[in-house]
Amino acid sequence: MERLARHPDHQARLIEEIHAGQHEFCDAVVKETLLLRPVLSLVGRRLKAPMQIGGVSLPAGVTVAPSIYLMHRRADIYPDPGRFRPERFLEQRAGTYTWIPFGGGVRRCLGAAFAEYEMRIVLSTLFDSCTVQPTNERSEPVGRRGITHVPGRGATAVFGCGVAVLLRLVLVGGC
Repeated sequence: MERLARHPDHQARLIEEIHAGQHEFCDAVVKETLLLRPVLSLVGRRLKAPMQIGGVSLPAGVTVAPSIYLMHRRADIYPDPGRFRPERFLEQRAGTYTWIPFGGGVRRCLGAAFAEYEMRIVLSTLFDSCTVQPTNERSEPVGRRGITHVPGRGATAVFGCGVAVLLRLVLVGGC
């Protein structure tokens, strides 16, 4: 919601799609938000077999920590990686090994599909009758709560739902 509050053109497109009974752009917004603001920045894995990564041989039993944040910032995979651009997920599908906000492979978060569906439902329900605006010009910084990333200032926003209501969003982390 914070990203949409700062990008009224994307918000308008999302609202238009919701009113038309579609969800492709909403799904792209979810994917783009998880690309730019993953809940976790890295995942730990213990190698079961020797592996070579970037020309370095690693023995079985070594723990590696792929960086979700850095993978999502690779300009060769995601051009203009710091810009909120949900269209990128309409132009091409999210890569199995390059879009990894839920981890990847056989250890991918079991609830990933449900979490994405839940995000679509929340956005569709909210933006079916509301708009959102930021309360200040500064972009929301990323903070930490335990091992998860959260909005640094609580993502305060103004929701217009017939009557202006001020809500403070506090994300608790998790899928």
